Amino acid sequence: MKIIRPRPRPRPRLHESVLLLVLLGSLPGCGQRAADHEAHDAGSSQAESIQAGSSHAEEARTTEIELQLDEGRRWPLDEPTRAHVARMTERIEDLDPATADAETLRRTGGELSDDLDSLIRGCTMTGEAHQQLHLYLTALIPAVDGFAAGDAEAASRVAELLRMAPTYFE
Repeated sequence: MKIIRPRPRPRPRLHESVLLLVLLGSLPGCGQRAADHEAHDAGSSQAESIQAGSSHAEEARTTEIELQLDEGRRWPLDEPTRAHVARMTERIEDLDPATADAETLRRTGGELSDDLDSLIRGCTMTGEAHQQLHLYLTALIPAVDGFAAGDAEAASRVAELLRMAPTYFE
């Protein structure tokens, strides 16, 4: 189902709203969330730093996030989320962003954007696994937005993030 956007100012997509909430929730000084982040940093020997990136989201591009395994194990995904990540991975499997034309990038990026909206609407996850997914999405969402705008660099970033997902999620 397509979301019809009013003109001249389009409504933010669902995943853009979630990104805003995630970014606001991670600001320093926001109570328990900041304390949890500090405790997380103290024991992050298994963490991998991910730089969020997109020419369309300056704040997200400069935000560093860290994903961490669950005591050496991957985080479980609920079935709807797993299915959406698999679908997104399939969409880009044979795509080479360096040689794809802008129309192909925009079309595929738009499909991925729709997949992200569905992932967010259908997610039933809770707890720390859900928090780790949110961290992952703070990098993926702006990259998908850039991809949908025809940005080959953002498309490459999406491919990198989707290849990395199985390292942290099952």
